[in-house]
Amino acid sequence: TTMFRVSLISAALGAAQCEHAVRMTRFFQGAEPGLISAYSRVARQPSPARDAGLLATGSAVAVPSAFHAASSEGNEEHMNMVSLALDFFQNRLTTEYGGDTEGDELDLEFVTEGRRLLAIRSFQVLADADSNTAAACCLGELSRMVEEGSGDVGALVLLPGFRNDVAVFADEFLREPLSWLGLETCSIDILDPRISEGAPVPLVRIFLGLSEIPEPVEVSVTRMSARQIVEGFSED
Repeated sequence: TTMFRVSLISAALGAAQCEHAVRMTRFFQGAEPGLISAYSRVARQPSPARDAGLLATGSAVAVPSAFHAASSEGNEEHMNMVSLALDFFQNRLTTEYGGDTEGDELDLEFVTEGRRLLAIRSFQVLADADSNTAAACCLGELSRMVEEGSGDVGALVLLPGFRNDVAVFADEFLREPLSWLGLETCSIDILDPRISEGAPVPLVRIFLGLSEIPEPVEVSVTRMSARQIVEGFSED
């Protein structure tokens, strides 16, 4: 059954994408049923995974010890962790990206990162998670953004005590699976304290529908004296 399904997917996608079809099939068939349910909630129609019949419903993966920073029921330790993460991004914005411009030049990297920070509307803290629970938490945030139907939005998921490599996790459980779900407008950023100095904990940033930054446009301005302006009105 698996090889027959792979053959159908390969025929639909073309020989050049056969490897992707095999990887997609193996991933979804090997994932926990509850995680499949989480992927199904965010999948677009049509999408490769849905068209191939790889998505099914099931009980959602439980996400223990999750803390939503928008909640009034505060966990002080987790609130401090969110604050440290935001301070880290703010400091990085002014040090790594700089924001320095010369004349009328626009620092596009500074503006891009600044817009990403402003897009974040939700914060989650999930302690001591494995890859399945971390993925379920991230997909829950993405599902909320998809259901709201708005663009230029993002979420920040902090993973203190995460048991695995966050970069590998993002590739295997988020970036590639989301491409199979028709979510080309979703982008994933990660930071690992072992690599990014100053990052408080492993973290994932999820963005949906980020719009392109308009290219700077040169505007020609003609300077006129008050007398010229008045004379212009008089002629009319």
